Amino acid sequence: MMKRDLQTLLVAAQHNLRSLVLDSMNLQVLPPDFLYLRHLEELYCSSNNLKEIPEQIGWCHNLRKLVCSNNKITHFPQSIALLLDLEVVDVAYNNIQEIPVSLINLKSLTRLHIEHQLDRTRSLQRPLIPSKVRSNENGSGSGSAVLNYCREIFASGERLVNRCKLMFVGDGNVGKTSLVKSLKDMTGDAKKEALAAAKKRVKKGEGLPSQDASVATDGIEVHRVALEQTKKLEFSKGDKREVEFSLWDFAGQEVYYSTHQFFLNDRCIYAVCCDMTKKDEVSLSRIEYWLQSLATRSPNAPVIIVCSHFMDLKEHDKEYFKGFKGLLEGLFKQRFKTLIDIYPVSNDSLKGIDEVLTGISRIAMSSRYKRRLGIGDKRPVSWLELEEKGRGLRHAMTIPVVSWEEWVKTAKLECGFTSEDAVKQATLFLHDLGSVIYFDTAESNLNDTVILNPEWLTQVFSSVVSAKHDPKFGGAGAVRKGILRHSDLDFIWTPPLYPPGRHPFLLAVLEKFEVLHRLEGQAIGNTEITSDLFLTQANGYRLERELRNAGNSTVNEGRSLIPILLPETAPADAILDAAWPPKLLQGQSQIGRIYNFSFLPNGFFSRLMVRVLHSAWGRKVSWPIGVVGITRHALSK
Repeated sequence: MMKRDLQTLLVAAQHNLRSLVLDSMNLQVLPPDFLYLRHLEELYCSSNNLKEIPEQIGWCHNLRKLVCSNNKITHFPQSIALLLDLEVVDVAYNNIQEIPVSLINLKSLTRLHIEHQLDRTRSLQRPLIPSKVRSNENGSGSGSAVLNYCREIFASGERLVNRCKLMFVGDGNVGKTSLVKSLKDMTGDAKKEALAAAKKRVKKGEGLPSQDASVATDGIEVHRVALEQTKKLEFSKGDKREVEFSLWDFAGQEVYYSTHQFFLNDRCIYAVCCDMTKKDEVSLSRIEYWLQSLATRSPNAPVIIVCSHFMDLKEHDKEYFKGFKGLLEGLFKQRFKTLIDIYPVSNDSLKGIDEVLTGISRIAMSSRYKRRLGIGDKRPVSWLELEEKGRGLRHAMTIPVVSWEEWVKTAKLECGFTSEDAVKQATLFLHDLGSVIYFDTAESNLNDTVILNPEWLTQVFSSVVSAKHDPKFGGAGAVRKGILRHSDLDFIWTPPLYPPGRHPFLLAVLEKFEVLHRLEGQAIGNTEITSDLFLTQANGYRLERELRNAGNSTVNEGRSLIPILLPETAPADAILDAAWPPKLLQGQSQIGRIYNFSFLPNGFFSRLMVRVLHSAWGRKVSWPIGVVGITRHALSK
């Protein structure tokens, strides 16, 4: 269509035209005849060669949808502020360098698509919106997350966030905790002292002190280090010129695997730790297990393998490690595409620690992972103020958990948030950073709760696990054959950290996270996680109320099933036959379903068991990888 024909069409249709589609017409300019289109509601002009949107667009007072993606547009017209009914703007794949405040302030605007902006040479530049924000749409492509982000930026300002999680996983006793300590020693002010102490240990033939080398981690421990970066970032005045890494040391014991899931995501660098003195089939299969677990849970996250106990080898030379590294690369490099490198270290001599630090820094600043990890991105100041507020609440509370309702109220009153969606977006970001735990999924029954201290959750769980063999219970432990007796809770959860009145709530939290299941007929109490359980703002933040209906008499009479602590052996045939008769009675039928998995992480079946028992099933008999249940309808007969 010629330009003259288009102008004639616009004039002729000025009174009736509601939607105009000009996609893929090789247009270089839009005719300035929009002042005639007073009734136009939708304009589509994608995949052309447009360099600007004409100022006359402001005359289209009824315009609700403007789609101009895949052009060469460099800026928005000032008149866009006149489009008070505008709801959707899509300018993805253009050359836009700045988002005007006038656009963001349009109250009717609900969706803004502005991803993939290019420079004039059509090469990728730093995105206007961080990729994690753009992907926070759960596949819907609604653009609401981008709009919330922009509004928070304009309302509170922005700040550089150079932070990343470094997660250490692996079996127990492979040196994870010692490695974390070594990394801290080699990045702090005491680096010279640490090197001198290591040199003295090697000279004397000593290892690390026993409390550092052999004590197993319970749950998760988090430490922080800062690394100076040599590659240039866009720093503003007052911004730190370093990247802060939080070091997450995960317990290697199998009973903790089911809680690891709450902390794993793609905004991390993972270090799979192993003992390089062991290269038997079982040890190699454990390395494979951890790589597969990470590939399943965080398929896009970068991974390194750190091989410890280097100085324990009789032939601790480069040739041995070269052969060991070649073995691991041959087994895993092709299968796991995000496996970056393999490093040998000695936590005794600190040999290889600098190389690990350099490798981590190189990954964080690489073009492949920098944006994915969020390094160099800026975030609204209000988001970081909410993090600080959560940190303050954490220290003021005995139990660092708040209801979603109270969290949103705090964000709005004290951090300036204007909508619940904006609070949710900020909270998911803080979850990725590891500052809080929050899951925006109604199916998991966790979207009404924010845990302000991630370590606290594993501490609660580890207190139950460690009680399994506590001498105070006569050697049998508080958890016997996977059954926790609530009458023992006073010995497991002791004040002041765990006041007796809070025990029902702690059980409710573990049940929500699918760690345990209260047995049928054994009530925990009418425990609800509501704002009444947490904080009020009178005279500052303080704990005000105990749980509703949380009398100890109700709790102490109950029992809970903890599947991960069930005896490893399956029940005897006679017990199974009693629970599930081998022969069907007349008129009965049996329906089965078989699922085939290429890989199942440890802890999966215990969570599945809890979820099944949470539904319409009662438990008859169970073991770590099996359960025989009965419908509650049948159970009630």
